[in-house]
Order: sequence, then structure tokens, then C-alpha cells
Amino acid sequence: MNYLEMKNISLIRDEIKILNNINLKIDKGDFLSVIGSSGSGKSTLLRLLGNLITESSGEILFKGKNYKDYDSTYLRQTVHYSHQNPYLFGETVKDNLIFPFEMRNKDVDYEKIVDYLNKFNLNESFLDKNIKKLSGGEIQRIAFIRSLLIEPEVILLDEISSALDEVNKKNLSNILKELNEKGLTIISINHDLNQAYSDGNKLIKLHRGEIIERVNL
Repeated sequence: MNYLEMKNISLIRDEIKILNNINLKIDKGDFLSVIGSSGSGKSTLLRLLGNLITESSGEILFKGKNYKDYDSTYLRQTVHYSHQNPYLFGETVKDNLIFPFEMRNKDVDYEKIVDYLNKFNLNESFLDKNIKKLSGGEIQRIAFIRSLLIEPEVILLDEISSALDEVNKKNLSNILKELNEKGLTIISINHDLNQAYSDGNKLIKLHRGEIIERVNL
């Protein structure tokens, strides 16, 4: 049984075929890099896997079970989509980082939160920062930490390093490799081809809504 699978997936919007007959199998623990030019369908593929939009035809399976047979909230937490331009809510960073615990009715683990902040070259003082005073790179890192605190089994990364400088991009790459080695399944869009090839164990290339290349790395 495949862990995560897209079978004959197509998506049509306004009579335009955005994805065409996508077949993709992802094993537990994979780190799949997704590349392709702008408009090739990369983000659409991830949004489908994240259960944020619905395919026109075909089916998506998780652990052998059709997406449509899962509770949508559970599925979006378990196969979690992390945005390129994330939204922070409330007033402070703390509001965002305690949310994953509150939504699951768990005690807030501040030690875990601070550990993540430190890993991403932030620190405990950020908890009280107003989200309106954060830089684009800080917003991306805070949002990603929030995603990790949800504890997904699969994380879908839609160019989440676009606002990061080179130091923090390298740090993010190292963190992702560490998380992957611990069992997190990762599917990542990346325009940095060197990073795409070095990070993952598998790679696909999209062109005009079709997979035109598959590589085991």
C-alpha cells in the first residue's frame, strides 16, 4: 500500500486544464522536490494534496483511503500545506504559536516553542512581538514553526524560503533534512535547483500541468 498517492488527477478551471492525468506515489519518509517553471502547476499540485481544492477527476489516497473519506480538518492537519505567503493572526507571535496546542486541547509546551524559535535563529523574546512589526522572513519562519507544532505526518512546502536570506535558507535546509531523517514526509517546491536536488531523495518536474521528469536522488 502506498502512503500517499495521486491517481489520474486532472484539474480544469474555466475550461483550462491546469493539471493533466497526474500519477504520483509518495512513500512514508520521502523528501520529494517539485520543480518547474512558473505556471506549470506546482502550487496547484500541493494545494490538492493539502485538501485545499478538489480535483476535477481522479483520486487522492492517503494510507490507502480516499481523501473524501477523511474528516477534512484531520486531513489538513495530518497532510499540512505551508504557504509561501503565510497569514499570521491575532496580535503577537505567541498567539500563533500556542494555537496548535489549543486546537488539540493540549497544554502549551513553551519549551518546545522556544526550542523551535532558537533553531530558526529567533529567540524567546519574539513571543511578545507584534506580528505587524515582523519582516517577511520572520513571518515565514514563525508560520513554519506554527505548522511544525501541529505535528503533521506530511508537510507540503510551497516555496517557504522565498523571503529568507542565504544564512536562514541554509539553516532551513538543515532543519528539513533533520526532520526528514526523523520520519517527517516532505514535499517541497523550490526554484533553487541546487537545493532541490540536494535536499530530496526524489524529484519531479512539471511542465504545463504534466509530470515530464522523475528522478531518484
